[in-house]
Amino acid sequence: LSWSNIFKFKLKNDRYINLLFFLFSASFWITYFLYGGNIITILSQYLFKYGLVFIIYHYFKDIEFNVYRGKYVGSVILTVLFIQVFLSIIKVLFIGINTNIGIYEPIVGSISAGGAGTAVVVPVMALIFYWVFKNRKFDRKDWFVAISFIIIAFASAKRQPIVFFPLILYLLFSYVQKGINIFNMAKYLPIVILLFVVGVKLNPSFNPDNKVWGRFDINYVTDYAFRYYFGVSEPSEVFSESYDYSYGRGGGLIYYFQPHKLNLHSFEELVFGKGRYEVATSAHGRFTRTATAGYGIQHGGLMGEAGAMLYSFGYLGTLLMVLLAITIIGKLNDKRLAVIIIFYYLWDFLFYYNQVIFSNQSAIIVLFIVFYTNSQNYITKSNTMH
Repeated sequence: LSWSNIFKFKLKNDRYINLLFFLFSASFWITYFLYGGNIITILSQYLFKYGLVFIIYHYFKDIEFNVYRGKYVGSVILTVLFIQVFLSIIKVLFIGINTNIGIYEPIVGSISAGGAGTAVVVPVMALIFYWVFKNRKFDRKDWFVAISFIIIAFASAKRQPIVFFPLILYLLFSYVQKGINIFNMAKYLPIVILLFVVGVKLNPSFNPDNKVWGRFDINYVTDYAFRYYFGVSEPSEVFSESYDYSYGRGGGLIYYFQPHKLNLHSFEELVFGKGRYEVATSAHGRFTRTATAGYGIQHGGLMGEAGAMLYSFGYLGTLLMVLLAITIIGKLNDKRLAVIIIFYYLWDFLFYYNQVIFSNQSAIIVLFIVFYTNSQNYITKSNTMH
C-alpha cells in the first residue's frame, strides 16, 4: 500500500470516506484526551479495530479496475475460508457442539475471538463472497462449498446464523438476483427451509432435547428467541405496559435512545462518551454482558455492541462510525446487494458485536465484495457496449 493511494480519489466516494474517517478520528482522540487511558491500548484500538478498515479500503480499491488482482485476492480469501471450515470440522470431531464449553467457544477456526463473534458474521459474509466470486451462479459443487461455511458457526454453537444464513442465501438468489420475482422466491424456498430445519436440529440451544440432532419444534425456537432477546416468551408481552425492557439484546435497543440509562448524563458525555479504555480492557467486566458488568447500567443479560460504542464514543463518534460503514457498503453498484449487507450490518451493530465491518476478518471479505462486484459490473457494461 502506498500512502499516496489514500489521497488519490480514484472512486466516487473516496472523499466522503476519507472525510468521515478523519472526523471519526478527531472524535476518537478528543474522547481520549478527555478521559485518558493507556496509550498503547488506545492506539491498538484505533489502528487495528478502526483504522485498519480505512487502510484495507484504500488497499483494495484498485481491485475495481484490476480484474487479475481481484481474482488473485479472491482466491486467497477462499483458501483461508476453506482452512477455517476444515479446522471447524476438526473442532467438532474432537470437542463436539456443546454450548456449555465456554472455553472452546471463542476458538473460531484459526481465529481467537472473545464471545466468538466472528463465528456469527464470517459464515454469512463468506456466503455472499462466494456467491459474488462465482458470478452469482452455483453448480452442485458450489452449493456444497457455500453451505459448508455454516460449519464455522455450528462449531462454536452460534444460533444467529441458523436464521440469517438461509435467509441471506434466499435473498441472494431471489431478491438480489431477480428483484421481486414470485417464481424465484418459490424456487429457492425449499432449500432455505431445509437449511433452517437442519440448523435447528444441530444446535442444542434451539431444540427441546438440548442435544445435537434433537427434535424440530418451531414454537420452542420462537420462545427461545424471545426469551433471549426480550426475557419473555410471548411477543404480546413485549408491547404490554408492564414489560420490563431492562433485559436482553432486544430490550437493550431501548437504552440506545435513553442515554441516562447508559449512564451518560452531561453534554460532554452525550457527545464524546466516557472513553474507550475501560470498555476495551473490560476494567469493570465485559460491557455487553451488562448483568455482571460494573458500568452503572441497570440492564440484565446481554446488550448489543451499539451500547458499548455509545458509552465509549458518545453519539457523535458512534454516528460517524455508522455513517462510515454504510458509506463503504453503499459504494456497491448493485444497490439490492448493498441493502442486504447494510441490513445485516445494522442488525449486527444493534444486537451483536459490530463485526461486519469493524472486525478485520469480516472487513476484508466485505471490502472485497464491494470492489469485486463493481469490477464485474464494469466488465458487463463494457461487453454490452461492444
